[in-house]
Amino acid sequence: SELAAARRVVVKLGTAVLTREDECGLALGRLASIVEQVSQLHNEGREILVVTSGAVAFGKLRLNREMRMSMSMRETLALREKSSRPAAEEMPSPNKRAAAAVGQSGLMALYDAMFNQYGVNIAQVLVTRPDFYNPESRHWLRQTLLELIRLNIIPIINTNDAVSSPQLEDQGPSAEVGLTDNDSLAAHLAVQAGADLLLMMSDVEGIYTHPPNQDGAKLLHTYNPAFNGSIKFGSKSKAGLGGMESKIKAASWALEHGVSVVIGSGFEEMAITRIVQGKRVGTFFTEHRSKMISLESMA
Repeated sequence: SELAAARRVVVKLGTAVLTREDECGLALGRLASIVEQVSQLHNEGREILVVTSGAVAFGKLRLNREMRMSMSMRETLALREKSSRPAAEEMPSPNKRAAAAVGQSGLMALYDAMFNQYGVNIAQVLVTRPDFYNPESRHWLRQTLLELIRLNIIPIINTNDAVSSPQLEDQGPSAEVGLTDNDSLAAHLAVQAGADLLLMMSDVEGIYTHPPNQDGAKLLHTYNPAFNGSIKFGSKSKAGLGGMESKIKAASWALEHGVSVVIGSGFEEMAITRIVQGKRVGTFFTEHRSKMISLESMA
């Protein structure tokens, strides 16, 4: 009932959810399903904010295409040294910031086209760490988000990776959880916007007692932050900055500040809709501890 009653919802879409397995380009079918679900919630009267990844992957797709074309011309016209390696192996990986700059506009154009099919208007909001550390910037960011919501527009929020400094340990005064990835960004935005619910959609079904590829790993349907030290984490997604440890830390911080949180799989059919309907999907964060004897009892 708590989830079904949520009016203001932040949906965080992880890199692994939005991108293809080769990390170049977007998983269009999955993205289309997510847009449909978010639009449905929006058209039901809920206030939705989306924290997105995907700009770097979209930019890599475009830059790789340009680099392949450029390399082919050089090889054809200049007849440079012969190599036994294919041209694709010689091609350097695009710079992340350049990829973000190239990909962000295309990502937003795609979002705009998809949401437009459901009569939903969107707005782009790009943020960096100083937007949260500076009280005045934080105030105007909040005011902008609230005004967009008032105008019945869905803010699509992403970090401005084209100008952001390299990932560092957070040293800002913002609070207990640092702004190191989109998990922490979503938690901060959910608190700033006064959200009722934060949905963190990932490439796993939720929190497991052990890495999900290990024998005996159990999915936890509810999770109390008091058990943070009892979870054994696996490796993070190769596509994104954060891993499950980052998600739990960000989710626990948001919960402490009054936001309900669910971690679920963006690969599961209609997962966002079913979570908001109160169905048993993913892992629901709770501060309720009665009758909880062990971590396994929460599975």
